[in-house]
Amino acid sequence: SITCSPMVDPVMTNDGHAYDREQIQRWIHQRITSPNTGLALSSRFLMPVILLKELVEAYLNGRPEVSGVQDTIRTLQAERDSLIDHLPQQEARHREQIAREQSRHRDTWATLSAQVNSLEEERTALAGTLQAERDSLIDHIVHTHEQEALHREQIAVEQNRHTATSTTLGAEINGLEEEKAALAASRAELEARIEGLEEEKTAENARGWSR
Repeated sequence: SITCSPMVDPVMTNDGHAYDREQIQRWIHQRITSPNTGLALSSRFLMPVILLKELVEAYLNGRPEVSGVQDTIRTLQAERDSLIDHLPQQEARHREQIAREQSRHRDTWATLSAQVNSLEEERTALAGTLQAERDSLIDHIVHTHEQEALHREQIAVEQNRHTATSTTLGAEINGLEEEKAALAASRAELEARIEGLEEEKTAENARGWSR
């Protein structure tokens, strides 16, 4: 027996060894070798062993406690076989679930990567815009300072020119005042001479009348 438990339906392989039908069928379904020798079997044919079956049944009938244990063993074996049969399906479902999770994680990662790339592009574009605005502001400040310096220079030139003009005008005014004073003095002198001549003329006329 493959399971070391009493056989329910004994059969014989073509190498002469007896096994329980259910167990040997499960065995040769996976491999065509002898469980006892490990050698290859020439055929999957199984021959019923009626005499051995009757002997096993007679033994179990005389040993009810063994029969109960056998029933328990068969129940456990059936449960084990059921678990073994369902194991590939459960494994397939588990693998499918893992594949779905991996696919979902890949999609999530791809989405996050795309968002990160988009944010990096936005950050780069924003940095470029801020740099351009900063450069423009610096240029504007420099230009404003240059214009302010030029304006101050022009104001200083105008102030100097106005100062020079004012000085020149002052000098001209002083010259005119001096000329005016000289003219006034000349006029007074002429008026005095005219007055002297008139007095002389009056005196001369008076002498003429006295003659």
